[in-house]
Amino acid sequence: MVYRIHDHPNPEKLIKLREFVKPLGYQLTVDSPKNVRQSLNNMLAKVKGSPEANMLETLTLRTMSRASYSTDNIGHYGLAFTDYSHFTSPIRRYPDMMVHRLLQDLIDGQKAANRQALEDLCLHASKQEERATKAERASVKYMQAVFMEKHLGEIMPGTITGVSDWGLFVEVMGTGCEGLVRYREFTDDYYELDMENYCIVGQRTGKTIRLGDSLEILVKEVDLKRKTIDFSVPGSRAASRPAGRDESRRQPSNRGKFNPTQPSRSDNKSSSQRKQSEASQAIKDRRSARLQLYSFIASSADDFILVVKPTWLSFLLTSAVIMRGSTTMDAMEPVLPCTTNSKVFSV
Repeated sequence: MVYRIHDHPNPEKLIKLREFVKPLGYQLTVDSPKNVRQSLNNMLAKVKGSPEANMLETLTLRTMSRASYSTDNIGHYGLAFTDYSHFTSPIRRYPDMMVHRLLQDLIDGQKAANRQALEDLCLHASKQEERATKAERASVKYMQAVFMEKHLGEIMPGTITGVSDWGLFVEVMGTGCEGLVRYREFTDDYYELDMENYCIVGQRTGKTIRLGDSLEILVKEVDLKRKTIDFSVPGSRAASRPAGRDESRRQPSNRGKFNPTQPSRSDNKSSSQRKQSEASQAIKDRRSARLQLYSFIASSADDFILVVKPTWLSFLLTSAVIMRGSTTMDAMEPVLPCTTNSKVFSV
């Protein structure tokens, strides 16, 4: 049989997590798999809605092992199942197809499949799943970069989601877009990295910035090719200084880079952008007026004759039918009768 397996969490990571949450007032029991599962669930239930919820949920996920496919059943720790296999309809994955075929062979009384051949397929499926996950993340990061490029120079609230040797990863609230604030962007103090406690500590002030804290950021630079977003800290010298000569030579194009000497896109739009915005608003207004008319026609008890342009006839009929809450042809009959008491509208 092909199983979906999920190993137990790494004991060393669990011990680190226990020591990390202890000063925050949370207790973790790591003496047995059953107690670990129950203890983690209790902790996550308690932290829900608290300021440190995002941080502790992220750290808990990082202690978990990655699920995979195998013929060697070790159970599924995350779901607390001793035996677990994908069996979906319609089929979504190739391992699902493998399970269907094995069950059909069993029903037909066929010879058992070669275990090693199945294990090779399981290994391949697990690797392909990992590749698909990476491709999905890359596509999401690209679209995040495309989105944030429209907000260069803007200040936004964020939450610290990662601490690394070169900076803090911050997720912009309400968007899910994640970018990097390099340590050199912090000019109020010199910060030292405390990786054990997932934080940085200011040498002079003793200020601590840790995983899960809120942090206001300025969108500084976006690189679509590398799918990266760089943030700065509002008010820092790094955020306010213009690009130097060497930097401008290295990157001749200003695309994707915030220039603090120029007005922010969000505050001052160019004349062409204003024209585009006005034209777009005019189109929206015309559409809104038409839809209001269609809604009035579709909901009225009186009869109407509609004199419309040929290009709008199909859309008008569809709109009227939808607004009457019906998808049948009968719904159109009261909309376009031709009687002596009919009112005439030209669209």
